[in-house]
Amino acid sequence: MYRYLLPVAALLLTSCVSPYSISQLKPQAEETTWLWGREYVQQTAEGITVKVAYENNDKNYALFNVSIENNSEKTILADPALFSCKLKGRLLTAKQTQKQPARDPETVFLNLEKQRSRQYAEEANATIRQTTEVLTETASSIASRKQGETPEAREQRLYEREEANYRREQEEIKLEVDRLSLNQQKFYFEQELLRKTTLPSQSFIYGKVFFPRHENAETYELILPIGGQSFTFRFSQVLHRP
Repeated sequence: MYRYLLPVAALLLTSCVSPYSISQLKPQAEETTWLWGREYVQQTAEGITVKVAYENNDKNYALFNVSIENNSEKTILADPALFSCKLKGRLLTAKQTQKQPARDPETVFLNLEKQRSRQYAEEANATIRQTTEVLTETASSIASRKQGETPEAREQRLYEREEANYRREQEEIKLEVDRLSLNQQKFYFEQELLRKTTLPSQSFIYGKVFFPRHENAETYELILPIGGQSFTFRFSQVLHRP
């Protein structure tokens, strides 16, 4: 048996996850404006003004601030699900350079609601399971005392009860942490994400949009179709190692 465990142990000792690099994306434009440490680039067409600035990134996505002003005489639709991105870089594969959609915020919220539903079921099942365990332990304790348990048996029973109580407490803590995490994610996305919106004349909207990210990308080309116009923004990527 040990001959099988040793290679596994060696793999665990030698394997580690490297931190992802931090992207710094700068607009490829001569004229930009700065606001709260973010460098914005803007385009205007047919009375529609779009401003974009890079915010930050995680391993798989780059987050951008997007502002849309409708100064035209018509009503327009702003739908992040229609936004896309093309990555360019010498080390990227042909598939990685294909146009990729931005992260659809409505899908994000749908997935969150699914997680919250599963969380509700997990909490309810945990309550039922723990209640059943407590009732079983209580009945077993009463039966043991009636039968005249030995000091050793009583000590073992109390030890097992403490272990069970500790396990239940840890389970409740984990469930509470998971619930708080989901609620915090939902609150953040509700406050920050740009969502599908109909913009009447002389109105504006702003929010954050997730675009696909890759460390080997040298240029990001964001394509934003809005109000019958296509707005294209290019950003150069510089990586910083943690």
